[in-house]
Order: sequence, then structure tokens, then C-alpha cells
Amino acid sequence: MYPPSRVGAIQGELERAVAEYIAARDDYERARVSFETACERYGAVKRLASEMLNPHEWFTWQNGHQNVRFAAMLIGEAITDLLRQKAFDSAYEVAVDPAKQYHPALSVLRISEALEAGGFKFSSTSPLREVNAALMRLKGIKQLRQGIYQIEQAEEILDQATEVFSPVEAEVQQELSTEEETK
Repeated sequence: MYPPSRVGAIQGELERAVAEYIAARDDYERARVSFETACERYGAVKRLASEMLNPHEWFTWQNGHQNVRFAAMLIGEAITDLLRQKAFDSAYEVAVDPAKQYHPALSVLRISEALEAGGFKFSSTSPLREVNAALMRLKGIKQLRQGIYQIEQAEEILDQATEVFSPVEAEVQQELSTEEETK
């Protein structure tokens, strides 16, 4: 047995600890509700902005906010958006430098890392499993080989980018503008 003074001291510490715990738990719950509310509002405003802004304005905004690009999104939307952007980025590189190869695909690991870096909040401690499960259910995503995925429209995206951004196309556009200026 412990002396009554030690028992009294530990009981006092126990009461203080439980009071701190209850206060911290209450603070946590308030913060969680505040965070969830902010997420919902951000998601709604972001969806509205994606519809109202023209593609260039939306792309520019997203590039300036990479750390929250995938925040407040469903995992399927985030993956589709990421793979579409990867296809566009790679297509642009090929269009301006035809010596480069087109690589519109990402691995499950790279998808998971990009989503996390973009503010996506996984619902478990197994983000790779969440990404893999979502990829198996997603329409418009193509598996190239085990663990490597791309958006189904990757080839169309390459064709569009090549048409719009290729050096030859840029020269033709420059010649047409010069001809119009001289008229």
C-alpha cells in the first residue's frame, strides 16, 4: 500500500489529467467541425469556380494553389483530374519538343503522393489501397500494366496539344498574323 499522501497526490493528478483531456477533446471536436465546414465550403466554391472560369483561368489558379488542388474532392475526381493534367503536361512537352516521348501515365504510388501533396485527405492510413480501389472503379481510366494508369483520352489530348502547340503550328500562326498585318 502507498501512504495516503501519495494516493491523494495521484488522485489529484488524475483529476487534473482528466480535466485536461476533456478540454482538449472538446477543443478537438470544435476544430473538427470547423475544419469539415471549411472543407465543404471550399469544395462548393471550387466546383463553382471550375464551371465559371475559362479553362486557362482555372488552370492558372490551380497551378498557383498546388498544395490545395485536391482538397475537398472525392478520390475519383482527384485521380481523374491528376491523370488528365499529367496527360496535358506531357503532351505539351512533346508538342513543343518532338524529340521528347509522351508519358501520360502514373503509378499508384505517384498518384498517391501527388494527391497527398495536393491536400487530399485520405480516409485511412493506407492511401495506396484507397487509390488502387478507386482506380478499379473509375470509368475513363486505363490500366497500361500492373500499377500504371492513364486517362483514356490520352491520345486525343496528345493530338490536340500537337495541333495547338507544335513549333510548326506556331510558325504557321505567326505567318498568318504577319500576312493579315500587311494587308
